[in-house]
Amino acid sequence: MGSTNVTVLRKPLYPIEIRPYTFPKREDTQSRRESMTITAGFRCKNGVVLCADSEITLTQGKTYEAKLFTINEEQEAYLAYAGSSFFIKELVGSLRDTSEGKTGKTLIDAIRKTYKSLHNKHYTKPPKGEKSFADILVTARHGKWISLYAGSGRHWFLVDKYQTFGVGQDQAEPIFNPLYSSDISTTETSFMAIYALRRIKGFVQGCGGPTEIRQVDDAGRFFSRYVWGKERIKRAEEDYDFFEKTMRPILLSLPDTLSTDKKKFNALVSQMVKELRRRRAGRLQIEEREFNEFIGKIFDDKDSK
Repeated sequence: MGSTNVTVLRKPLYPIEIRPYTFPKREDTQSRRESMTITAGFRCKNGVVLCADSEITLTQGKTYEAKLFTINEEQEAYLAYAGSSFFIKELVGSLRDTSEGKTGKTLIDAIRKTYKSLHNKHYTKPPKGEKSFADILVTARHGKWISLYAGSGRHWFLVDKYQTFGVGQDQAEPIFNPLYSSDISTTETSFMAIYALRRIKGFVQGCGGPTEIRQVDDAGRFFSRYVWGKERIKRAEEDYDFFEKTMRPILLSLPDTLSTDKKKFNALVSQMVKELRRRRAGRLQIEEREFNEFIGKIFDDKDSK
């Protein structure tokens, strides 16, 4: 007998906007200047990844703060934002209160209503010079799935691929678009996000500071709610710096077929491969040692109890 392939589609709790949407520009208030940032959320084949830079731009200078927050850990509801840090602090506090004890659609409804209420209070009603706002990305568990939602003013929608916010949004699109695929894992997407944000922070004014990554997998595994450590992110950024430096001779030689003969080009490729292998072997030794120390610490803690 022949086999039949059946594709099961998730029914979104809220309609998805099919056409590309451009969010309206807001006035250049103090809160707009604070929104000089880059934050993004990705739906992957096995979960969701949130990422952001950590630079906060104020009239008196720069500071660095977290832009990823826990709303309801039991339901894996996490938030990333771009916008006013004052607005978001009030929003996060309110969301933690209103989300307590809620699950699924009830939880998302509570988050959506609270966000829109505060947006109305701090952006729609106040006079021009006192407006503040934030665009948000929120995860929440629905049975076996982690869903990703976006809120921007009056707009609220399910993110089925990825969504970016902040001053780096336009620059992020040509970087994320060729790299992103819904078929890659949350771990692969996290590394992709580190690479992309590293490039954005390098040339977009107002984007900077350490990168934050939160990985939330559909399956309830050991690393299901994984927050990437600063040291690991820093190492990945250093590896990408090394990779681009090592690739430079190939980039210059590949199209130069007249003056770079086959023997010379093959030698450049061999040298690049040798350096990358050496680099990766060194990283593997470090991370294997740290992983074994981490596992050992877990068992030592259990034994001590």
